[in-house]
Amino acid sequence: MTTFPGAARAARVDALIGSLKSAGVWAKLDALYVLAAHEQATAVLNWVSTSYNLTTSAAPTFLADRYVQGNGTTQFYDTGFDPTTAVTPQFVQNSAHLGAWQVNTVTSALVGHTGATLIPSTTPTYRLNGGVGITGSGAAAIGYVTAVRSSASSLIGYYNGTENINSGANTSAAPSAETLYICARNQTTDSFSQGRVTIVHFGSALTAGEVSAAYTAFNSYLASVGAI
Repeated sequence: MTTFPGAARAARVDALIGSLKSAGVWAKLDALYVLAAHEQATAVLNWVSTSYNLTTSAAPTFLADRYVQGNGTTQFYDTGFDPTTAVTPQFVQNSAHLGAWQVNTVTSALVGHTGATLIPSTTPTYRLNGGVGITGSGAAAIGYVTAVRSSASSLIGYYNGTENINSGANTSAAPSAETLYICARNQTTDSFSQGRVTIVHFGSALTAGEVSAAYTAFNSYLASVGAI
């Protein structure tokens, strides 16, 4: 971090990472972006490694300890993570997850690329390494949405750590040869979001228990800094 966040924040960071490690989530991550950070230079860091720090030609608005937000037309972050060229990625065709936490009611593509997308709403859309996505129900645009691909035929969407929709059958496809975007979906014709994003992460498939534990850990951290 460019600027030390202070002892209290460092303790919160330590607690979050410790919780994710204890739950078995940390070992399954390619990247974790905690966008509710004390400074913008920290918000763009991948906590898991020095690879895949966020870059952009049009930075979303950053509000310290709260979120980053695109303008819906041009602003986004590029993770630099292309699953087809990454070296030994956790995120692969039949074992992958994509998660994000939004704190406003915008219903547009929050994060992803052609083959992997999260769209929060009262009927959230989850798409992950497949030709089509699945649509859940009974959720809200505000909160934590996670898509998990655990096999060649299984895709599950979670809202706030609880299963929202189980595809039953959703045939997998090779990951798209594109980098994942935040505040936008990277595709032939990009789509942009005004969603206020606090957390984004991706990697290999998570179990239901791991999704629930991640929700609890992120909820505790975001509440501690005032983001929720």
